[in-house]
Amino acid sequence: MRARIRLDRGLAAGPRAVHAGHAAAVAAATGLASAGWAPWLAPAVFFVLLARSGWGLSSRRRPVRPQALGFQELGYGLLTFALLAFGYRVGL
Repeated sequence: MRARIRLDRGLAAGPRAVHAGHAAAVAAATGLASAGWAPWLAPAVFFVLLARSGWGLSSRRRPVRPQALGFQELGYGLLTFALLAFGYRVGL
């Protein structure tokens, strides 16, 4: 969120670190799923978050107020939780 707010305010931000962190999460989820410790839905969920960070920090993003950004992030967090819980429950 900090990088997005900085970009929306016209300040310098380092999106590479954000993308690297999300890519590491995808890799970790893939490793855990291949070891049988996480559902295979987990890498897909984290890939969606990686894509969201790519779009949200791109030059084509639409500036939003920090409050709206907070609610969007809350929605992504709840969706991530719900999908991971569903993946564990169903075994996806």
